[in-house]
Order: sequence, then C-alpha cells, then structure tokens
Amino acid sequence: MQNLLLAMDDKVGTGAHGMDPALAVPFAEALADYADDTDQILTSVNVDYIRADTQNTSPWQDRAGVHMSVSVDSLLHVVRGLSDSPGAYATMREAATRHIAADFVATPRTADKVTLGLRAKLAGRILGSLDGVAQNVTQDKRQTEGGKWGADVVARLAANAEAPPAYHQDPVGHLLYSWKRELKGAGSKDPLTQLEAQSKDMTRSWARALELGAGMRDSLPDESRDSAIGARGEALDTLR
Repeated sequence: MQNLLLAMDDKVGTGAHGMDPALAVPFAEALADYADDTDQILTSVNVDYIRADTQNTSPWQDRAGVHMSVSVDSLLHVVRGLSDSPGAYATMREAATRHIAADFVATPRTADKVTLGLRAKLAGRILGSLDGVAQNVTQDKRQTEGGKWGADVVARLAANAEAPPAYHQDPVGHLLYSWKRELKGAGSKDPLTQLEAQSKDMTRSWARALELGAGMRDSLPDESRDSAIGARGEALDTLR
C-alpha cells in the first residue's frame, strides 16, 4: 500500500486531482483497511510513523503487526485524488469514524483530563483533515455539483443509521450509530456543515457515555471541534 500511495501522489499531487472513478472506490476500500496507519499519519503525533517516513524505514513490523507511513501531504493528496468520487470519500470517512470510535472506547474511563483531552483533539484532527478534503472538492466543482457531491456523501454515511445499541453492550456501535442518527436527522442542513459537526457530536456522545462531569462534557467536544478547525485549515493549505 505504501508504494501505491507514493505512486499515486506522484500522479495527483501535481494538481491533476482526478482519478478514474472506476478505480477510486476499490482503492478507497483498500485504503480503509489501513485506517490505523492513516489515522496515525494524519494526527502527526506518533514518533514511530514520523521517523519511518523521514528515515525511509517504512514499512516496519512490531508486536502489533506491520505498519506503513507516508507524509501527511502525500496522504492528503491521495485522499483528495480519490474523493472526486463521493462513494470513495464516504468509504474513507466511514473507516476513520469506526477507528475513532474504537480509540475512544480504548481510552480508560478513569483516564485523567489531559489524556481524555488528547483523545478528543486527535479525533478532531483526523476528521478536520477530511473536512478540508471535502471543502476542497466542493470548491473545485460548480456550486450545484458541489452540493450534489456533499449530499451524496451524507446520504451514504447515514444510509444504515440504525438505532444505536447501549454503550455497555456495544460501545463502538453506540458511538458510531449515535453519530449516524444525528447525521440522518440533520435534514436539509448544508452537507459540509453536517460533516464539520462530526468531531463535536462524536466527542459529546463519548463524554456522555463515560458519564463524565458537566465541565468535561462541555469542554471535550469544544476541544475536538477546535482541533478539527485547525486541521481543516492545514489540509486546505496543503491542497491549494
């Protein structure tokens, strides 16, 4: 996958964003299987991934398995190249959402404020990067076409918005489907606005599920949203 990402970056990173629509969804599905790696790349805090990219030691293996790394810029270029297809973008965002939910659940309920805040900010950074890609796609399209693209993405993400299970029974499913239900219930709101609300909405659901105090239930979603806003701006700068 690393070699494929680098080869695609050579093609689409020059500004020729588009990719054959027939290939975009299958490639996005393959990339979705690497959500652990891509999320680590987008957050830019794991030194193993940074070192592997800068020292050309990727891919590598540790006790957790085999990992790969590319630069944030390369990954964003590829994700953008795939995202002219709303199906491809929705596939990648769905994978990121599931991985974020799993990371939330893996964070101990007894974690301190700093640890909880970091997890909220990292989730925001991943989703904000994808928000930046979505904004770049719609900016490159005519207004009508951009609106159709966004509506298509939202419809795909909300298509299987089943009733969320109880957190104690299926914590990942609870966070995932709670967000999907909010997305489906947003109605005619601007699609990008709906997507940009995800970091705050998911973090709020997580904080409530953990039964945190009122102060943390308020502050964590705001920290995630602020992190997402910053990451969105950085992604847009990269894609200009």
